[in-house]
Amino acid sequence: MLRHPDQAQTFLVGETGTRRQYLDRLGLSPRKEAPEKSLRVYWKDLDLDSGTNQTEAFFVHRSLEYLFSSYYNAYLDYRHELVCMRVARGECQHPFLFVARGEDRSSEKSCIGNPYSYSAFNGAWERALRRIEARFGELIPRGKKFGTTPHALRHAYAQTL
Repeated sequence: MLRHPDQAQTFLVGETGTRRQYLDRLGLSPRKEAPEKSLRVYWKDLDLDSGTNQTEAFFVHRSLEYLFSSYYNAYLDYRHELVCMRVARGECQHPFLFVARGEDRSSEKSCIGNPYSYSAFNGAWERALRRIEARFGELIPRGKKFGTTPHALRHAYAQTL
C-alpha cells in the first residue's frame, strides 16, 4: 500500500494518528513544506481512497514484487543504522524514507541519517550520467526533451514494461 505522506495513518509501532501529527510531535514538517528548498519534494496526484488516504501498488510479475520487497527490507535495515547514527549525534528521529550517508562537503559536518535532499539526488544522477559517458565514450544530452531527467526515466521504464 502507498500511503499519503501527510494525511494517512502512521502505522508506526507505538504511534497513533496521521503522519502529519507525528511530524508535528517531532517538530518537523512534511517534505512539501520543508524550510530548505533542497529538501522539498511533492506527492504527485495519485488516486487515493478517500477513507484511508492510500492506494494499492501492483507489480507486473510476482518475481518483481519479491525482488522489490527484498531490496526494500534490506534498505530499511541499512536506513535504521544510519538514522541511529543521526540520533547518536543528538539529532531527532525522523520518518523520511531516503537518508544521506555522507557529509556536507562545504561544512564537513556529518549528514548521515539526515533526510536525503533533492539536490543530493540530482548530484548523484549527474555523476551517474558522467560514469556512463566515460564507460561508453559518448556524450549524453541532458534535459527533458532528450528523456535524460530522473522523471523521464520513470516514464521510459513504465513504457518498457
